[in-house]
Amino acid sequence: MADSAEEFLRYLIEEARVPTDVDPDRFPAVAAFITPDGADGPAVVTRVRNHLVHPTEPDELARHPGLVQETLLLQRRYLVMLVLHDIGYRSHVVDPANRTAWDGDARPAPWLAGTAQPPMPPARREIQAARRRERIESGRRQQRPRRWCRRPLPSTRRTRRWFSSAPLDQCFADSL
Repeated sequence: MADSAEEFLRYLIEEARVPTDVDPDRFPAVAAFITPDGADGPAVVTRVRNHLVHPTEPDELARHPGLVQETLLLQRRYLVMLVLHDIGYRSHVVDPANRTAWDGDARPAPWLAGTAQPPMPPARREIQAARRRERIESGRRQQRPRRWCRRPLPSTRRTRRWFSSAPLDQCFADSL
């Protein structure tokens, strides 16, 4: 297993097939921060976190303006992708680190690379028709809740008609 937080984060991200490389066009401050040793995203996230929590040189992060903000975007990408991977999400995602993304910028989730496109959910009418066929085949009668209350009209007690002026407790007494 992983010995450090950086290795553990890299392990989780690679298991979810989320890319760990850093785009220098999208994250210029992060690219400038990692240039000397060529680190990847998980290394930057853990190093910036360690500089914030355990400061050794107070001006280390100040020398790279925008580094903390871009690292937070990178952390956000990793967190969202790991949560979606963990719950078994199987559709398109918009990169959370892309600040100018639109809904049309959605791409298949990285862990679905090389797999078939997941089927779209059936339309509501198709679901209702399938349930109706199932009820008919099983011989069950459809039980619908009453929409109106059946009470005798005040003028004639012998005739019963549907009308909606009854109190609610009398209307729904049968369904409770």
